[in-house]
Amino acid sequence: MARKTKSADRLSAPMPPGAGEGTQPAAATSEPAASEGAAAARVPDPQAMAEGARRLRKAWTKADEAARGQFLTWLSKKGHLPEAASAPPIASGRYLLPATVERIALKMTQEKLSPAALARHLGFSTEGPALERALRHGAALRLALVAALSAWLVQPAQGEADPTEHA
Repeated sequence: MARKTKSADRLSAPMPPGAGEGTQPAAATSEPAASEGAAAARVPDPQAMAEGARRLRKAWTKADEAARGQFLTWLSKKGHLPEAASAPPIASGRYLLPATVERIALKMTQEKLSPAALARHLGFSTEGPALERALRHGAALRLALVAALSAWLVQPAQGEADPTEHA
């Protein structure tokens, strides 16, 4: 039986990160040595990115809906968000935000709609009681109904002129 030597163990053991760098001549590497430093300078530090993301999440949770909307508007003007994301959110998952409930109630009053009539108008004839519970008690809604409410809220109220149309 062959006996293992210490030198054989060193050859088979994996090298730690950074070990052996700089041992090859510059001509043998795929990139010149000068560009390696420039490439490393362009890569952001993952820990710094994580800290920045943590701070952004913390500020987002502390901000009210108006501040969040202003931030999203600013991001969309800078070109960092697609056009669909420029409108402020109306719900957090399946739950309507308090400001959204107020907007829906105001528009329902303007159009003289009950929650059941609004659900029928949106194509969800059996969701009237669920919409009423969501508006009064903050209950959850189907995501399809949340999406339909989002589209309905951006439409002008009946009898109102569309501000985008030119007469």
